[in-house]
Amino acid sequence: MSLARKGTYQDFVQRVRRHRPTEIIAACGAESATIPLQASGRKDAPPRMPDFALAGITRAAIVHGNEHRENPVTERALLEMTRIFINIEEPFTQDNDLRSFWVRMGSEQFPYQALPFIDLARTRALLVDAAIATSQTVVNPAFWSDLLGCSLDEFVGVSMFLYTSALKNSGKFNPGWLNQRNFEPIFSLLAKDVIEQAVQRNFIQSREEYREIAIGHPIDDPTLKRYSFNPILVKPFVQIGQMIPIGKRCMKCA
Repeated sequence: MSLARKGTYQDFVQRVRRHRPTEIIAACGAESATIPLQASGRKDAPPRMPDFALAGITRAAIVHGNEHRENPVTERALLEMTRIFINIEEPFTQDNDLRSFWVRMGSEQFPYQALPFIDLARTRALLVDAAIATSQTVVNPAFWSDLLGCSLDEFVGVSMFLYTSALKNSGKFNPGWLNQRNFEPIFSLLAKDVIEQAVQRNFIQSREEYREIAIGHPIDDPTLKRYSFNPILVKPFVQIGQMIPIGKRCMKCA
C-alpha cells in the first residue's frame, strides 16, 4: 500500500462517496470484527485493513456521503478505500517536521492498536479493585453511577459483552437479541435493564449525532483533514437498524 500513488483527502472523500453510507458502515464493522482473527492467524503481521483506516472511511461516509448511490461495497472496493486513505499526502513530505508527524500518527493510530482485553483488565484493576483501598471522596461509586448510569464494574462488563457479541456476529449487535432465551444466563451476571440502559447511554449514537459531532470539530487545513476528530471515539456504535461497531472502540470506552 505504501508504494501507491499519493492523493489528497478530497480524492479519498470522492472515492468514498461512490457508495451508500449505510453499506460502508456495515462493511467496516464486519471487517473490523475479523482483525482479532487475522492477528491470531498471522503473528506480528498487520491487518489488511487497519482499524484506524476503517474508522476514517466511516467518518468520510457519514459526513460526506448520501444514500443515492448504486455501487455495492465489495471487498475490493473497501480495500481500495483503505489504500487511498493510507496514502493521503502527508505534510511531513514538505516540512520534514518529525515531531509533528509523530503526534499526528499517534493521535490517529494508537487508540486502535492496544490490546483491548488488556486495557479493560487494567481499567477495572485500577478504578475498581485498587480504588477500594483509597480515599474516594470525589471519584467514588456514586460518581461513576452519575456519570455512566451504572456502576463502573457493570460498565466494564457491558463493554466486554458488547465487544464479544459483535466479534461473533460480523461486527453487529442487535439489542433485540437480549430477548432471546440463549442470552438469559448472562443476566445472572449483568441485569438486562443495566445492559439496555448502559448501551443506550454510553455506547450508541445515531448517524445524525455522529455527523453533528464530526462537523463541530473541523480542521480547516486541507492537508490535515485526515486527522479530524472521529466521533467513534465517543461512542463506538452507529445506529443503522442493527448497531455496527467500528474497530475495537467498544472495549476502549471502558
